[in-house]
Amino acid sequence: MKRRWNWLLIFQRGKKPSGFTLIEVLISITILLVIMTMIYSSFSNSSNTIRICRDRIDIYQTARMTLERMAEDISCAFPPKRRLDDVQYGFIGEDRELDGMPADTLSFISTSRLKFTQGFRESGLCEIGYSIETDPETDEYVLYRRQDDTIDEEIDRGGIVNELAEQIRGIDLEYYDEKGTKWDRWHFDDRGSLPTMVEITVSLEDENKKNIDFTTLVYLDMSGS
Repeated sequence: MKRRWNWLLIFQRGKKPSGFTLIEVLISITILLVIMTMIYSSFSNSSNTIRICRDRIDIYQTARMTLERMAEDISCAFPPKRRLDDVQYGFIGEDRELDGMPADTLSFISTSRLKFTQGFRESGLCEIGYSIETDPETDEYVLYRRQDDTIDEEIDRGGIVNELAEQIRGIDLEYYDEKGTKWDRWHFDDRGSLPTMVEITVSLEDENKKNIDFTTLVYLDMSGS
């Protein structure tokens, strides 16, 4: 008997199947999802790191500019040699708190000034003040700098007020006399002289709502005058 060969069946058995099975498709999708998750996680972490670095740089830059401005003003504090009826000279540093945080204020006469008005005839002296107040629009604490180019009978009033620093969480001022004793307040009328040095500590809030303290020590050029 002759054996008949089913050539079509042999051909189909030897032929490799085309396309992918459902299991292969599922495995491929799973691998793709894992890879995409890893890429997204890496990108997200990089973005957060960049954002945190930028926020931290902004905080340090704000602290640097604030301390430099205050140090320049305070170092040029002017010691009054005489008093006039219509002029209040002095150096008044008050120890103060605002909602539980240090919020010291300082008002004094200085030879350091920022020029706001063109053509104004400068006397060489101005009133300068620092204080923390609440911004009425944002309810956030802001450190303000006040400058009055006209010296009058109120050393802590008048002039132009400018915002110096936001995200403020405290300002602490301490004063050193000629013996190195530290005081938390200073009135020229009580002591009859300027402090020898002033320690400035400014607290700013970081991206994690934590306070960072920045401190500098300022020597008063005319403290011994």
